[in-house]
Amino acid sequence: MGVGVSRIRRILFGLLVLTPAVAHAYDPVEAGGKKAVQCAPCHGLNGISRYPSMPNLAGQKRDVLMAQIGAFLEKPSRPSRSGAASRSEGVMEHSVEGLSEKGALDLAFFFSSLPCALPVRQIPSTVPEVVIRCSRCHGANGRNTYKNVPDLAGQKKHYLENQIRALRESGLVANDPLLIRKRSHPMMGPQALFLTESEIKSLAAHFASQTCR
Repeated sequence: MGVGVSRIRRILFGLLVLTPAVAHAYDPVEAGGKKAVQCAPCHGLNGISRYPSMPNLAGQKRDVLMAQIGAFLEKPSRPSRSGAASRSEGVMEHSVEGLSEKGALDLAFFFSSLPCALPVRQIPSTVPEVVIRCSRCHGANGRNTYKNVPDLAGQKKHYLENQIRALRESGLVANDPLLIRKRSHPMMGPQALFLTESEIKSLAAHFASQTCR
């Protein structure tokens, strides 16, 4: 009996000693950093892209990053279902091909842990009227408290313009389920539908000029 109790005590002691090591053996941020090397040519090793049409990923919310990677994993180059959020971009679809859910989560952990990009300069101005429409979800300064709503502050101006145009286009052709769209979203499509080019440029310039921290 004494031997049995002693053995149990040794096992429990071993668990107490080993559990912290086991728990910290796998670091999703570290694992994501290794996977992110393949993302660096477009998005930068630090998650800040050098290209105006490529989004910064550093500091974006983990849930948002997971949702966007998931959208590309679903092969949206096929005709999208009416009312379903989707994204279509050949390079991204190829880049995430074969990525597991765990791998996607690792990448999301890594990029969300990085410091976001600060704008080159602040543009002191009044908030454009069109921004008020977006502020309920995205925040007037491009930052918000919703886990699944992207922060827009400090994002690339050119990238934002392109994405808003893609969402506007998806609203214009919402009744054509066979059309392949660059990007569609059941809430954002209708919101972007009636935006003018001037308003799109104003929105993108405003959010790009905001500080993300």
